[in-house]
Amino acid sequence: MKVKSHYSINLNAYMAGSEIGKAFSDINPEIIFLFTSIHYNGSTELTEAIYDTLNSENTIIIGNTGDGFYEKNRVENIGVSALAINTNGKAKWSIAHRSGIESHPYESTKHCISELNSNKKLTGDELYFISSNFNTDSSEIVRALKDFTNGKVVGGLASDDYKVKSSYIYKNKKVLSDSIAILLIDGDIAFDIKLAHNMHPTGKKGIITKSSGTIVNTIDNSPTTSFIKQNLGKALNITDEGNIVFKVTKDGYSNSRIRSLFSSKDPNNKGSIKLAGGINEGDRVQLCYATQEEIISDVAEIAKSVKDLPFTPIAAIIVSCAGRKKILGGNIKKEVDEITNNCPTIKAIAGYPSLGEFGPVKNDNNYYNALFHNMTFILLLIGEKR
Repeated sequence: MKVKSHYSINLNAYMAGSEIGKAFSDINPEIIFLFTSIHYNGSTELTEAIYDTLNSENTIIIGNTGDGFYEKNRVENIGVSALAINTNGKAKWSIAHRSGIESHPYESTKHCISELNSNKKLTGDELYFISSNFNTDSSEIVRALKDFTNGKVVGGLASDDYKVKSSYIYKNKKVLSDSIAILLIDGDIAFDIKLAHNMHPTGKKGIITKSSGTIVNTIDNSPTTSFIKQNLGKALNITDEGNIVFKVTKDGYSNSRIRSLFSSKDPNNKGSIKLAGGINEGDRVQLCYATQEEIISDVAEIAKSVKDLPFTPIAAIIVSCAGRKKILGGNIKKEVDEITNNCPTIKAIAGYPSLGEFGPVKNDNNYYNALFHNMTFILLLIGEKR
């Protein structure tokens, strides 16, 4: 297997794409994972330049915009990073996309999966890589994934420069909005998914007593804003948005989810809070936050555990919440450095800060079904089967 990662900070879309294509031309990539900042404004010149430089129409491209990018040798707020892989035909790559993710997240996801799974023999060992625009109810995406897939799921929501205004999805030459793209990976390829989102709890647990989609109206029959003020010691303000979260658990389930909190701008939902993903009445929630030290320690623990894998990882994709980047500030590169310093076999890394993450919680070497998270670091490790 041949792998390479590369980056460009050239804001001319065609020139940046040419740099990426030229860097990968010697390995004839079967797949390119492409992550950019929002500053290319949806230009198709970026993807067209990659294909022009590769002089090939066979390479699959999947990816999205992020709040900057991660690459093995550089982390930046502006530019593009990419990971290229050639397995010499050992891995099978299939991609599908669907529009309408904002208003019909379940149906759009279901249609993608149906297209990907059609006429394929699936064993449950497959991997689904997800790229979706952020303005959607991600819990509905997860519901469709649980209903129609048996494989592992990883990926995230596209983002911008934390203004939460627009984002784009890359699928081959297309640059899409209001869409989801899903890549199905099967064949002779090894992977592992590691996840970190340890948070510091504050205050008591409460039960969601009224909610609708991503809006939480009441907790313990009181306005959600009152619950937050009582347990946080102050009202949620704009600097807290995305950083203060709910840790969500459900009776009878040991795994938890993280949901970032945002102020509800709807005057009809006074006292309510908007979440980055849906939540159900009856779920238990507890306010949590993370410190720089906890975030860095989380990633360090992941990096140290890589040596215990049953295969040798040679490439990695990072999907890490933009809220973590906000907290880390100038220390953001530590999320990459911990991996590279502890995993010398990894030759290529690419990734992005997201507005939500998809990944399973692992227990006793078994994966749970797909979950949607916030304030979470997800590491997809890729290698060859022994």
